[in-house]
Parts: sequence; C-alpha cells; structure tokens
Amino acid sequence: MADLNSSRPRYNVRTAAQSQSNIAAVLAGFAFTAVVLVVQTQLPSAVSLGLLEGQPQLLRGRVAIAFLIAFFGCIISAFMFSVVAGEQEVEPRSHIVAFLGGGGFSISTVFIFWGVVVLSRLFLPPDAVHITYVALFAISLLSALLLSYSYIDYLVSAHQMLLQKDSYRSVVICMVIVTLGAATRWVLGPQAIYSAAIFFNIAVYSSLAFVVLGATAALYVSEGDSIPLFSRIMRDLWLGVLGIIISLLFLLLP
Repeated sequence: MADLNSSRPRYNVRTAAQSQSNIAAVLAGFAFTAVVLVVQTQLPSAVSLGLLEGQPQLLRGRVAIAFLIAFFGCIISAFMFSVVAGEQEVEPRSHIVAFLGGGGFSISTVFIFWGVVVLSRLFLPPDAVHITYVALFAISLLSALLLSYSYIDYLVSAHQMLLQKDSYRSVVICMVIVTLGAATRWVLGPQAIYSAAIFFNIAVYSSLAFVVLGATAALYVSEGDSIPLFSRIMRDLWLGVLGIIISLLFLLLP
C-alpha cells in the first residue's frame, strides 16, 4: 500500500467538484427531458431519410437508450463529485476519487452528443449533420482529458515531474483509439443498422459497467488514506476502456 497523502496536488479538485456536481445534475435533467421528447416525437418517413422501413423507429429507440445511459451516468457522477466536495482537505486521494467517479460524467457527455448526432440525422439537413459529427469527435477527444486531468496533476505532483510524460501517455492512447474508431466509420461508411445491434448492446452494457464499477471503486478509495500501487495500471485500463466504448459509438453512427 502506498500512502498518497504524502504529496499535495496543486489542483484543488474539491473546489472543482462542487461545480462539476451541479453541471452533472443539469445534464441529467436535460437527458431525462430528451428521453420524454424523443419518445413522443413523430418521425419523418423512412423513404425521405434514405432508410429502410422501420429503421427510423430503431434509431429513435437507440437515442432514447443513449439518453437514459447519460441520465444514469450523470446522476451517479453528481453523487461522486459531492463525495469529493465533502472532503475536509484536498488530498491526493480526492483526485483519484474524482478520476474513478467522474467516468460516468465523461461517458454520459459522449452519449448525449451521440444522441444529438443521430437525431440530427433524422430531422436536420445533411450540412447540419456533418457539423454534429465534428462536434461529437471533438467532445470525444476532450472526454479523455476531462476524465484524467486532475489525476495527472496528482502523478506529476507526487513524483516531482518524473512521471509527467508517462501520465499523458494513457490519455494519448485513449485519443488514438477514439480517432481510429472515427476514421473507421468514415472509411467504411454507415454500417447496416440492424446488423449493428450487437455492437450497440455491447456499448450500452459496457458503459453501465464502466459507471457502476467506477463509482464503487471511488467509494472504496474514499474510505481510506491509501490505495494499491497498481494505480497507474488502473488509470491506463480505465482510459483504454473509455476509448473503446466511444469507438463503438462512432461505428454505430447512421
């Protein structure tokens, strides 16, 4: 076991967590409202969209599920950020709790924008759809930084800059995985909507597991003053899983 309170990070994650908790709660409300509106909205005909009969309804169902995942992830993240904000002092442990618990916030943000992209495919002209694709790609890249920036600050502070390059390695790997997913979607084009159902299920269940396991690990860490020495492996694994989930979502874009 390594005592992580021997070094004080320079970034005050406790102060940031107060605002992040409020933002997550607002996004949760948006996601829930979006589910209600999407379910009640009348869809254009499949012919006008260049889709087969029944595909618009299937896409609407996936959008509703995406917003539900975002709602769940944002609610969990709001609680996790509240745990960080409740710390009496800013400890390196606090940064790791924010890293683990903030996974739901990062993945939920991507799901919200993914749902917006699919909705734009159903209701907006092609030019607007291209803009939403670019926005989704940008948000997906930033999600890795959003999840890890405070944790990287801990590593740099705790090891006197010795691990700075290593700290950013996992973020770059996550961004590369996301870029490969987006590039594959661009090269292959939209996949068959019905045949991609298995990949959508994998993305959904993986995201749920990502949120729940992250929150559970965050609560475990918040109960003590130290965590195991495999924290760097945990960081690399966590960001790698995030990148894979986002890549699957890009492959599922219509």
